[in-house]
Amino acid sequence: MKKNIKIVTALILIMSMLLSLTSCVSTDVKTAGKEIMDNLFEGKISKVEKALDRSDDDYELHCAILETFFEYYNEDALDFLFDDYVEFKKEDVKIKGDKGSIDYVLEIQGEEYDFELNLKYKGKNWKIRDNEEFIKSVFELILVVGVEEGNDLFQDVYSASAYVEGTSDPVKLAKKTYDVYKTMSIHSPGYVEPVVVETTEPSETEPFEPAPYSPSDPGREVMSMFIAYPGTEIYDDNDICNLIADKTDVYVDETYLFGQTSAEAVGSIIASGSLPDFIDGGDSMMLLYDAGVLIPWDDYIEMYPNIKALYTDEEWDMFRQDDGHIYWANVFNRTYGEDKSTGHNGQAFWIQARVLEWAGYPNITTLDEYFEILKGYADANPTMPDGTPVIPYTALCDDWRYYCLELAPMFLDGYPNNGSVIVNTTDYDKPTIVDYNTTPTAKLYFQKLNEMYLEGYMDIDFATQTYDEYISKLCTGRVLGMCDQYWDFAYTVAGPFAQQGLDELGCEYVPLGLVMEEGQSQQWHSYVNAINTYSGIAVTTACFYPDLAFSFLNEILGQDIHDLRFWGIEGVDYLVDADGSYYRTEEMRANWANQDYKLSHCCEFAYMPQWNGTSRDGINAMKPQEQTSEFYATLSTPMSNCFEAYDVSGYAEMIGSDKDADPGVWFPMYSYSNMMTSSTAGGVAFYRMGECKHQWLPTVVMSSNFEAEWQNYMDAYEECDPQAFIEEMQEELDRRVEFG
Repeated sequence: MKKNIKIVTALILIMSMLLSLTSCVSTDVKTAGKEIMDNLFEGKISKVEKALDRSDDDYELHCAILETFFEYYNEDALDFLFDDYVEFKKEDVKIKGDKGSIDYVLEIQGEEYDFELNLKYKGKNWKIRDNEEFIKSVFELILVVGVEEGNDLFQDVYSASAYVEGTSDPVKLAKKTYDVYKTMSIHSPGYVEPVVVETTEPSETEPFEPAPYSPSDPGREVMSMFIAYPGTEIYDDNDICNLIADKTDVYVDETYLFGQTSAEAVGSIIASGSLPDFIDGGDSMMLLYDAGVLIPWDDYIEMYPNIKALYTDEEWDMFRQDDGHIYWANVFNRTYGEDKSTGHNGQAFWIQARVLEWAGYPNITTLDEYFEILKGYADANPTMPDGTPVIPYTALCDDWRYYCLELAPMFLDGYPNNGSVIVNTTDYDKPTIVDYNTTPTAKLYFQKLNEMYLEGYMDIDFATQTYDEYISKLCTGRVLGMCDQYWDFAYTVAGPFAQQGLDELGCEYVPLGLVMEEGQSQQWHSYVNAINTYSGIAVTTACFYPDLAFSFLNEILGQDIHDLRFWGIEGVDYLVDADGSYYRTEEMRANWANQDYKLSHCCEFAYMPQWNGTSRDGINAMKPQEQTSEFYATLSTPMSNCFEAYDVSGYAEMIGSDKDADPGVWFPMYSYSNMMTSSTAGGVAFYRMGECKHQWLPTVVMSSNFEAEWQNYMDAYEECDPQAFIEEMQEELDRRVEFG
């Protein structure tokens, strides 16, 4: 057996024996803990779930699991490693929503080391969130503490292993340690001789590099992904997720934002040093870039054709950062072949189909018309069938989603979504930046919201509701209208609507492209693929196999896996007719609308690279919702009647935006403003403007004296030095015009 295998094996055996702890539980509970560990190691998850109850009282059982892991082979290992008394004690138990954790403290000679056991709720029982990640984190704890407190023999073994593996970072070494541990199978009954791999002895001039991962290696690599947006995590035994893992040798465990802002979550991840393999940091990608924790894409783009095809060379260059490298790619709005879009994923004023039916399907183009119809319907139909009152209009102000409240004036003046500014094209060759926050339309819009609020037609809790509370309201069908981006609500409410029959009641939302004055053209719907360069998926420096990570991203863009992600399994989730067209039966459509079925069977990897448009077969759409036959087959009766009444083919046509409008070579300007930092006066001003709007606009809407409060807001806004921001944006606009 080669020297490096022997040394790592010695380290593993030491760690496998680790820690004899003073018993904090009874013999029966410790026996139960050992049985749980046995079941975990043997993959009998159902037995583990049955044993782990949600109750706080099970702390002793969780403590037993920790103890059992440490003393699984040798109860004297504690004294061997630390030459002193070690104790675990519970610090806190936290349960919120579908997640929980138990905080422990490891105490050695008065020094305390934090340790957290994460739990995930599934069905009716708690379970250890991810066995492999749990064991890796235990190894990390042992190594980090051992480096500081361990005896001389431990230090010698650790140093030798660090030399062989080419790293002294305990976290990285822990991951390598686990790989050997898994290969040797000492974590389960029996012993399997590890495969001996020929390696080159490290030299003094060339640092030792671990051998790259090969798909032929036994087992799969489990990679984690954090997504800085709220979402629902699929079950660990998800059918399609495991099929994709079989094809790629990578199982991706996705975790979504919960109870924090994206900046808070990303900041915590950076501070802890516990990085996932993949990450989409939302609007906080620059925090990751500045921390130096992202792997450049440049070489991998050239290596993997499916990744490279996502953007042209010129478009890829738009993602380059100040150091000249590309660190992430946005995964949305990429069209392969012919555009088959029937939907509208962007912002609009939304109204329930039943409201339009009640009003006789009128032509609604202005803000005033929109609110008059909402008021009229609410007066005539003040409650839901179960007696709960309807909410004519609500808005969202929570964190970065306050765009739902503040962004509308840009669209109401007929402009496309440049996000942070209006680009006035009266002189197309010399376009100018305009601040949409101070236009006459902005004042009229907020004055209209103020009227709705004072008259009792606007949600009284709009200013303080969280995103979760907002979504919960929408899911009841009580909210008649709001202004939001489709992706922010539609995918979440679709399932509850179908399950409660609210879709057939007419509660689904129809988009309207409103303007302030009748006769104006508008660009609520964009007919070009806007490139959002300020966010996307990235691979972190914590990823032990970056080649495999990028290979995975490449493979899931292949047609067979792309079909698995969005269409499902042929014969189970869709059928193919004689012409090669994909279609679904009513039962299949019902399955994909069922939340439990989706969590246990479907796996879209929604925040990973994907295609819209036409399949490589030239026949089908990349996604079912863009397949014309499937789009119409899945429409509820009220939605179908609505589209028929307005003689439109789908959401985009319903909005009625100008198809011939040219958004300009500069579009979208938010790809620049969202990357601004405090290093420039414009960046400082942009941040202060956002804080000011977030603070003042809800107050303006709720004010009993609109004119006075609007003036107070304008005075506060002017103190933010918006002109510095406008000037910097004008410089960027001029640059884009020159080089566009």
